[in-house]
Order: sequence, then structure tokens, then C-alpha cells
Amino acid sequence: VDAEAETIVTWPSVCQIDEPSHLERIRNLPVGVDVTVKAPFTIRCNAPGQHTFSFDNTITVDMLHVRDPDGGNNTVHTELTVTAS
Repeated sequence: VDAEAETIVTWPSVCQIDEPSHLERIRNLPVGVDVTVKAPFTIRCNAPGQHTFSFDNTITVDMLHVRDPDGGNNTVHTELTVTAS
């Protein structure tokens, strides 16, 4: 099964990010096996202190006539707090 994994980032106004989203095509995604998707981002903050970034991840089947039997596990929201000095 082929799929697309997309990560969208939300960031504080005092910071910058090189690309606010990342799309990766996954070929031959194995059924029932955890797969790690890496989404590279470069973050810059112009103010010192702690800054929280939100990452929203979605994976969708990318093949005609293929249905995901468990669509409830295709999204995840993660937050990351970094300290800038």
C-alpha cells in the first residue's frame, strides 16, 4: 500500500521556520507495522525564552480502490517546547 504523510507546523510569532509543512510519499507501507516518518524543519527564534511549536501529522492511503480499515489512527498532534537564549 502506498501512502502520503504530511506534517504541518504552527509556531510562535517571534520565531521562524524554513518550511511550514513536509510531505513524504511512502511506498509499500507494511500493514500492521509501525513506520517512522522524519520531517526535517529548521527553527529560528528572535526572542529568548521558551517557545512552543505544534506539529499536526496526517497519513492517507494514496492508492485508488484501497480503503484504510482503521481511519481513526491516521492523525496525531504533538507539541515541542524549546528554550532559546
